[in-house]
Amino acid sequence: MKKALDISKHQDVFDAQAAKAQGINMVICRCAYAAGKDSRWGTFAPAVKAAGMELAAYGFLTAHYWGKNGGNFAQAQVLMRQQVSTWIGLCAQQGCKTLAVDEELEGTQAMGLTKADNTTLLIEACQMIEAAGLEPLIYCSASWAQGRIDTARCKYPLWIAYYYADPN
Repeated sequence: MKKALDISKHQDVFDAQAAKAQGINMVICRCAYAAGKDSRWGTFAPAVKAAGMELAAYGFLTAHYWGKNGGNFAQAQVLMRQQVSTWIGLCAQQGCKTLAVDEELEGTQAMGLTKADNTTLLIEACQMIEAAGLEPLIYCSASWAQGRIDTARCKYPLWIAYYYADPN
């Protein structure tokens, strides 16, 4: 079993050697938000590799936001293709083998696609990732997977976020 963690610019610092000493063997770094490179990618990704851990990546997708696509599926596809192409390039530079599509809604954002169109968008994103020689994943919450993705149509693995509160 792999013991993994995910990091992004929201972690000011990351000690890869300490993580490895604690039994972490895979780190999933955010490579980009939309088409903009994560500000910590260039530091964290090489540190993970130098520590001898497996490097995976995820990109935060915004193509499904109503504010970005206005409810237009074709516009969502254009945005998704731009974003995923950027992520693939970043992964190629660092030698990642796995790339996840992180899809959720932030703050005041609204969903701009139907469940069917969103599923089609995610499938195409994963196909692009797969065609680039990477292992695709979809990263979302359980409620997102149930309400926003037709999981019967989508053959790609889901990385389901699980947040818990430690009672101690």
